[in-house]
Amino acid sequence: MSTKIEWADETWSPISGCSKCSIGCINCYAERMSKRLAGRYGYPSDEPFKVTYHPEQIDKPFKWKKPRKIFVCSMGDIFHEDVDLRWIEMIITRMIGTSQHVYFLLTKRPENIAKGIYGDGDGILLPGQGLKNVWLGVTVENQEMAEKRIPELIEQNGGCFKLFLSCDPLLGPIDLSPWIDDIDWVIVGAETGPNARSISDSWVQQISTCCMLNDIPYFFKSWGESPNMRFKKNIQDERREFPTGLN
Repeated sequence: MSTKIEWADETWSPISGCSKCSIGCINCYAERMSKRLAGRYGYPSDEPFKVTYHPEQIDKPFKWKKPRKIFVCSMGDIFHEDVDLRWIEMIITRMIGTSQHVYFLLTKRPENIAKGIYGDGDGILLPGQGLKNVWLGVTVENQEMAEKRIPELIEQNGGCFKLFLSCDPLLGPIDLSPWIDDIDWVIVGAETGPNARSISDSWVQQISTCCMLNDIPYFFKSWGESPNMRFKKNIQDERREFPTGLN
């Protein structure tokens, strides 16, 4: 479906569902939306946010002839431990067959990336083989999650895919400098929706400056809805840059 996500043209969710694993999950928009879809469009009526495969969605990318930026599994986590490796293999097959598109796979579980992509050596991709049109990313909402997830993302990737970070929702200061040389794009944004938690301009500025000093493309989404930030304006922090080839 078309999307309001500023850095993507489409979302594609052949897999939905997840479970909470850190403080960034507390106000999960996907869980909230799944409850509205309970009993419809393949979302289980009893557990709408249960990890679920949607076979009717799997071939959608073939219908999009013009090149598009596609956020994969925006309604869940493709590398969740309950996701069947065969589902991921089918997704990879479609990404290979639609090389005109660019795909973004975002997870909070980078420790499962290599197993998910290479299927313990039995998958469609050989270990160490990447795809030029696929990006891998992790959500990092604070320093604790940065230190936990970014090194794992880099290790699991092994130099095979382009890497990005989604500091969204940004819930605390983050020093990205230890890993910035291995990152190709950084997205930053405040939490939105009911009970949204506040963002600090100093947190945003820290990441923005790190990206600028290291010549890393940086995309700022929004200041969110908290009263203290609603009217905040800082041109440098509101840069919206795409990596080369994604504009």
